Amino acid sequence: STLPPGESMRPLSGHARCVRTVQLDDRKVISGTMDRTLKIWNWRTGALLRTLEGHTEGIVSLTYNDRVLASGSADSSIRIWNCQTGECFPLNGHRDWVNALQLWTAPSHGSSNPSMFLYSASDDFTIRLWDLQTRECLMVFLGPVGQVQSLRRVRMFQSSGRHWGQGGWGGAGAPDAG
Repeated sequence: STLPPGESMRPLSGHARCVRTVQLDDRKVISGTMDRTLKIWNWRTGALLRTLEGHTEGIVSLTYNDRVLASGSADSSIRIWNCQTGECFPLNGHRDWVNALQLWTAPSHGSSNPSMFLYSASDDFTIRLWDLQTRECLMVFLGPVGQVQSLRRVRMFQSSGRHWGQGGWGGAGAPDAG
């Protein structure tokens, strides 16, 4: 059955402070809040599936795919979560709120374990590119205008056919730009 526009299906209760970020798919909804928790819900039944804790300040951004969940916080850190086990590891490097996150899986070219990357945007005026396998920051893009509130990854091909995430950076912020 289809829910009419503007109608609510059911409330999802459980957070102690305001919800700052929400993502959903056909099975679940994930919410991040200023109470420093992420909650994963079955939105069809309303059941709380898991609560994830690890940030020391409120969660203001999140993104996920079928393999990982990434959360960004007012504590300047990013956490990469395994949704099944609740285990996580931090990515540290930003100096202010992490406002936006974007996961990207590189084309596998036959590999059974394709490389996964994360872009992060912060109030510290930077965008960072992280390699989730090595847990290292590969690149820092310095913005001339101020706090970065959102991200959108676009494919930009060079004449060589390489694109961002495969070594074809070019321009300001490129590893070999000088």
